[in-house]
Amino acid sequence: MTHLELIQLLYKHKDTINEAYINKSVDLVSEELVDSTLFLKVANSYRLNSNYTTFVNSILDRVDYGMVFESYKDELANLVRYKNRFIQTKEDFYKENILKLIDDIYLRFFYRDKNISRLLRKLENEVSLEINIIIEQANIILENITELIDANAKINKTFLELKSLDDDIKARVVAYDNDFYNFGVNIDFYIEFLKRFITQTKEKRRQNRLFLNIARKIIDEDDKSLTKLLDENQNRFYNFEYSKFKKIRFFIEDDRRVKKYLKELQLSKPKKLTATTSIIEMPPQKLQMIDIQKIVAKLNALSPQDIYEFLLNLEEIKDENEAFKLYLHLLSFSNIIYEDNFNTYGIKVVRWQV
Repeated sequence: MTHLELIQLLYKHKDTINEAYINKSVDLVSEELVDSTLFLKVANSYRLNSNYTTFVNSILDRVDYGMVFESYKDELANLVRYKNRFIQTKEDFYKENILKLIDDIYLRFFYRDKNISRLLRKLENEVSLEINIIIEQANIILENITELIDANAKINKTFLELKSLDDDIKARVVAYDNDFYNFGVNIDFYIEFLKRFITQTKEKRRQNRLFLNIARKIIDEDDKSLTKLLDENQNRFYNFEYSKFKKIRFFIEDDRRVKKYLKELQLSKPKKLTATTSIIEMPPQKLQMIDIQKIVAKLNALSPQDIYEFLLNLEEIKDENEAFKLYLHLLSFSNIIYEDNFNTYGIKVVRWQV
């Protein structure tokens, strides 16, 4: 089947495919849909091929809580195998496969980053789930994302080793340096966001429980303890004034025990996520935070004796935290020379050699 024939097949059976996508399954489909593997029979119903639904969800900007954040262990293993074979044989076959795998891993990182961003937006705006489930899902996502840090480090280490194999391979890796650096920065951002989100959602859950407890007391008219205290000490807790028709009691709040009861009824307002913590689709300027190639060009031109101090003085670097992250990233380059001493910031001195 050609691609055009596949498109025609999708259009011909668009109603059946749409029904299966919305309802997760259908009871009956045509034989050609089964033969094409677009539909798979599961028990007594037919379901869409998971690869198709993944593609559609990606295009429609939808994501499920059950999504898996791949670490690409298989791709990494293949990359190492092709690297070793290329070193031994210098065959173009292995070189082409290395280039293809580099492109594939980059695209998967790109879509994984977008899916994580979508998932966190969905979590932040979730209104259909019970709050305990939201906290549970947030913890699962946090655990899964945290595991990606080690996987990213292994990919970056392998890519560094590939640079020395061939000029074409080096050029391909260098072309993706900026984006891979930003993917790593985004992971840090997602982890910090999730930690704040979990803390704030737990506080919201605590506040909700207080509201429910007070609401239950109001419904049950459970104000006996406070009423008893006030009735027994009217002269202490009330001022009395007389209108034309009746005596009016004014409540005094300066008694320690009264304040204690009032404090139990007071609730602090739940904290709202600020705009800086909100997960939104990142504009291009945030995804391209630092131009790595521009920084490397300056390093090549000036060959600084202390890379970290050099980074701190660049106008592109906002603070020490950003300088340190970039410093760690540059340690993967072959131009670095480690010195024996530490600078005034307590960081190992590393110089750049062209």
